[in-house]
Amino acid sequence: MKKIISHFLILALVLSLFCGCQSGNPPTKTEGNPLSSQDSAETEGKTEEKTEESQTNPASVLDGKKVIFVGNSYTYYGNCVITKDVSVKKQSQRQNDKGYFYQICKANGANVNVTNWTFASHGLSDLFQSCAAGKSCNGADHKSDLTDPVYDYVFLQERSGEDFTSQFVVENVERAAEFFRGANPNVKIFFLAQSRLYEWQVGWMKALKEISEKGVTVLEWGALVEDVIDGKVQVPGSTTAYNRNSFVIKQSKDDGYHPNMLSGYITAQMAYCAITGESAVGQDYAFCTNASLQSAFNITNYISKYYKYQNAVTNMKEIFQSPADMKGLQELMDQYLASEAYKSY
Repeated sequence: MKKIISHFLILALVLSLFCGCQSGNPPTKTEGNPLSSQDSAETEGKTEEKTEESQTNPASVLDGKKVIFVGNSYTYYGNCVITKDVSVKKQSQRQNDKGYFYQICKANGANVNVTNWTFASHGLSDLFQSCAAGKSCNGADHKSDLTDPVYDYVFLQERSGEDFTSQFVVENVERAAEFFRGANPNVKIFFLAQSRLYEWQVGWMKALKEISEKGVTVLEWGALVEDVIDGKVQVPGSTTAYNRNSFVIKQSKDDGYHPNMLSGYITAQMAYCAITGESAVGQDYAFCTNASLQSAFNITNYISKYYKYQNAVTNMKEIFQSPADMKGLQELMDQYLASEAYKSY
């Protein structure tokens, strides 16, 4: 009898152990074992969240990057970058620019280092060959002042140059592009086409297509401005009539062609959207007239300084204050970024 009971107890113990192993309780994880399925799911979830975050925040591509604007007064007059005297030649004195482009990046959570390499009356040949632009820099070698040519994004801008040939412009752009690509083969290069090109219908505009075929993205902010001025396109939802003074200063008889603050914002916003792929619609622009950020953003002082000739009047301030007009301009920015109209010149 005792043997029977003993055998019975042993059998019960075996059955108990067997059933325990088949239960839904997971085995205890030991050191050195791979992650459990639960841990893997959590990790995958975090990866998906990170990917989702980067997709919903395109500005992250600009965070920590270096950007340089190369050109002249067609880029700095409207505060895309803040005006620097032509005598300021050191790279260290032209970095950390806080103009409109920087402010747009900041509003989107991207910390960028912007260099203002724009000099009055300079063309690309003055900046990448020997300077012949006057302004106390004849014979200067601006390239030698760019001691750190490594940039992530470069924006080039040429003089109006109504007497320039297409070949001359293309060679200038190629020379500048090679300079920056030599320092960083992965640099992205853009070309800013200003409004005066379209006002004058300069002959070298057909060079824009060839520039684009050489890996330089063309941004026609000037086409948008000139088309609105000429009435070729309407600003969606506009509450005011647009004219040349809406976008261009009227300082004197000889200076009624430089971009104003509204054009400067359009330039900076299109530059930002070209890099990130974001829509311009809904972007912040409140900083444009916030003098506490930069004295150059004081729109009242700006108008007093640059709208003097023949008692010129501009509605630039009213446009900035109109959400409908600003949204309409932002919609046009998206359209002109996508149109690639330069390919038809």
